[in-house]
Amino acid sequence: MRGGEKLWVNTPSFGPGLELSHSFFNPGVSKFDLTLFVGNEDGLLSTGFEYATDLFEESTIIQLQEHLRLLLETITTTPDQKIADITMLTASEKAIFLDNPQKVENHIASFVGIHKAIEHVAKTQPDKTALTFEDVSISYETLNREAEKVAVALLGKIKKNNETIVLCSERSIDMIVGMLGILKAGCAYLPIDPNYPSDRLD
Repeated sequence: MRGGEKLWVNTPSFGPGLELSHSFFNPGVSKFDLTLFVGNEDGLLSTGFEYATDLFEESTIIQLQEHLRLLLETITTTPDQKIADITMLTASEKAIFLDNPQKVENHIASFVGIHKAIEHVAKTQPDKTALTFEDVSISYETLNREAEKVAVALLGKIKKNNETIVLCSERSIDMIVGMLGILKAGCAYLPIDPNYPSDRLD
């Protein structure tokens, strides 16, 4: 449209021999982290997911779609069923989680802090890999030892327990060490993204 002129576009109207259908268009960029599209075609629901590939693996989305299918199928075939009784597990997942007779003994008490759980594993399986980030891995023993160093340093500076400690760090093994060290010192951590604008960091 130029100079205030109107632009008219002829669009087809419904009529004999004209059929319309819809298809999901992949723009190549996700506008949101995760979006569910639902359409109605010939009385059937069709669904599609748009997702951020840096947050979700394709296998995760496929699993999510299968869970949604099972949920909708159960609701429509047995509408009187209680929500609590509806399962979204596939046959293969049931075989893994429900039908597997092998029991794994839990040596860690319920509701124990993560730093305490890591201490336990550091004593029982010290050489087992605890963290892997990019091409670097550390054992539970090393993780626990480094976290202890952070805790000792904090205890020499904080005035009281239960303080909130700001943890400004990129994703790394050091970030996890810092989190555990803060917990060991009896404090809470507040993670801050160092890429935030300086006025937000202040």
